[in-house]
Amino acid sequence: MKKKEIKDIPKEPPFIIHGDVNRPKYSYPTHTHGLEKLGWPEFFINATAFGAVNNAKLINELFIHFWLNPDKMEILQNQKNIEIKPWSNDDMIICLRIVPYSFLGVRKAYNYHQLSKTDHAQVYVKGDDHVLKDSYYENIPNSDPDAECTNPMCSCSKMKWN
Repeated sequence: MKKKEIKDIPKEPPFIIHGDVNRPKYSYPTHTHGLEKLGWPEFFINATAFGAVNNAKLINELFIHFWLNPDKMEILQNQKNIEIKPWSNDDMIICLRIVPYSFLGVRKAYNYHQLSKTDHAQVYVKGDDHVLKDSYYENIPNSDPDAECTNPMCSCSKMKWN
C-alpha cells in the first residue's frame, strides 16, 4: 500500500467527534462518527483518559497517523490490535483494539444507535487494563445523540486547537 504524504491529509476531517466537555469525570466515551465511510473502525476512548478536548486531539492525531500509514490500519483491522507511540507524548504507548458491538463501552459511546456491523476500535493507554472490561462502563451514562461536534479540526466545532 502506498504511503501518503502530509499534503494528502484532508483539510476538513471526514468524521466528527462527540465528547462531553461539561462532565469530564462522569461522562460517556469520546467517540467518532464517519470513519466507517473510509472503511475504518470508529474510534472511542473513555472520557476520563484525557478529558473530551484532549481525547479529541488524540483521536485527530491517530487519524493523521493512520492516514499517513495505511499499512498500520491494515494491521489493526487484520490483527485486531496495535500499539502506537503518539507524537505528542513519546513516553506513552497508545493501544487500539477492535471490540464487538456487544462491548458495553461501544454501546455507551453510541447510545445503542450505532449499527452493529460497524467495527469499533477502543483507544486506551497501555497499562489501563481496567477500561477493557464491561464493568468499567456500567455506571457511565449513554452519549447524547444530539451532541455538538467536539473535533477541534472541524469547521463545525466551537472548539479549536490551543
